[in-house]
Amino acid sequence: MPKVIADGQRDTVIELVNNLNMVTSALCIYVNGAPVDPMQPPGPANPPTWMVVDFTLVMTARQPVVWTVSQGRVPDPTNPTDPGVVPPVQQPFTGELKCVETDVTGAPLGGNALTAEATIIDPDGDVGKYDGITIPGISVNSDPVLHLDDVEYGACPAELRFTHPADGEPDLVLQGDPVSNFLTLVPCTQNLDLGSPGQVLVMADVSDEFEQRLSGTFQVDCWRESTLTALSPAFMSLGSTVKYSRLVPRGKCEGGTSPGTFCKVNSDCPGGGECRFPGLLGVLETVHPATAGAAASAIRNLHTFGSMPGATMTLPSLP
Repeated sequence: MPKVIADGQRDTVIELVNNLNMVTSALCIYVNGAPVDPMQPPGPANPPTWMVVDFTLVMTARQPVVWTVSQGRVPDPTNPTDPGVVPPVQQPFTGELKCVETDVTGAPLGGNALTAEATIIDPDGDVGKYDGITIPGISVNSDPVLHLDDVEYGACPAELRFTHPADGEPDLVLQGDPVSNFLTLVPCTQNLDLGSPGQVLVMADVSDEFEQRLSGTFQVDCWRESTLTALSPAFMSLGSTVKYSRLVPRGKCEGGTSPGTFCKVNSDCPGGGECRFPGLLGVLETVHPATAGAAASAIRNLHTFGSMPGATMTLPSLP
């Protein structure tokens, strides 16, 4: 779930479900992408906190587990099927939640048992809800490095696509009230054991109903939420009301003489380096102002296209 908020204003309710007719375990990890100084805008001088907190739940057959992110979950010692404790997050929390199915020892397991939903609640009672993004296990081994390569696990998408109203343009239904879009993105590649946040360069290709087309690039470090126009001038309305956007993650060189250089193919990586693709996932929240001081938000998953093998996620070390 790439967008999880508990910042003193908004809060998030998580529902995690075991869809199998057998007991399963889940290793869940909060990744806090809030800036180091929450009073200042995020940027190179104010990077993400990158604080990782993990916990384990043990769920019986078809059992759902529900909790509020700011409060966590207190177990019931009298219930033999209680799934376990969920710690409250350190606020302000703006980040993501990852859950990986495991066996009783904590080793990854490819049973594809888990589904999830996140509901973000505003102070005025408005809610936005989206489905957790699932990556299927295929031929999963027990080591802590999860390869999203269409062999061990499914790969991350080659592109993210979405249609959306132009930022700042009048709402097509409410007439005269400006619409805002907030895009939340996370890299697929992360080392949660060493505390190494993922980084991905994103190419944006944006077109509108007048067949005007703009492109640009922006970078995602660890976790990023932003209005579209703050990400790139490619999202500027130019008088349009509806846009169609494509996001394509670029690769990054590993090994060779220029590790870390962004790339498209292996030949972009001198000295025998390999172009690896960190992958990208995200959701879009569109806010529609209604009456003075009120607004309604809709959160939705982005459409995924194609397959981009190469991302890896390293789990935290077991105690």
